[in-house]
Amino acid sequence: VADLGSGSGVLSFMLKQRRPALEIVGFEIQPEFHALACRNLTLNAPLSGVSFECVDVREIPSRILPESFDLVVANPPYYPAGSGRLPPKETRAQARHELAGTLADFIEAANYLVPYGSRCALVIPAGRFYEAHEILKRTQMGIRRLRFIHPKDGQPAHLVLIEAERFYNGKHEALPPLEIRRADGEFAPEIDAILKKGFQP
Repeated sequence: VADLGSGSGVLSFMLKQRRPALEIVGFEIQPEFHALACRNLTLNAPLSGVSFECVDVREIPSRILPESFDLVVANPPYYPAGSGRLPPKETRAQARHELAGTLADFIEAANYLVPYGSRCALVIPAGRFYEAHEILKRTQMGIRRLRFIHPKDGQPAHLVLIEAERFYNGKHEALPPLEIRRADGEFAPEIDAILKKGFQP
């Protein structure tokens, strides 16, 4: 598994705990986050089969062999360059805005890393779904499963989960919407169960 934009390594650790047989490599451009992920790895020893590399996703074709992963997961920066107000902290700004890699860069890197029939999983803002769909089609990746995330019951979706497969050309499975909170503000049952499960296998 390749974790693109792995940050502090949380997603890599959760995947490893739930599927111990996985071999996971996290790719992170920011040295500060890469160092934090490596530190977190030492604090979670013994946890073999997880590593982190300080690599720009745009440089992956020149650094990594093609089709060398079975799955790519990614949480790309949400906001296009030039949109919204940048956070004052540079690391946070780069993590949330396309200052060092666009949505297209992440999808193209995922397409490069997986062979025919393998998949990538993305979480992106719901407002960028059609943009992501066009990029996926251009890179010959077809959507397999799709799920919109709503912050609260009755509110519009703010995020979307996409699972795409290289060279897939069939219909996608539309999963039921995922609500974070109920109308009363409490966590929805599915989210509550996920939070209680945590890192458990």
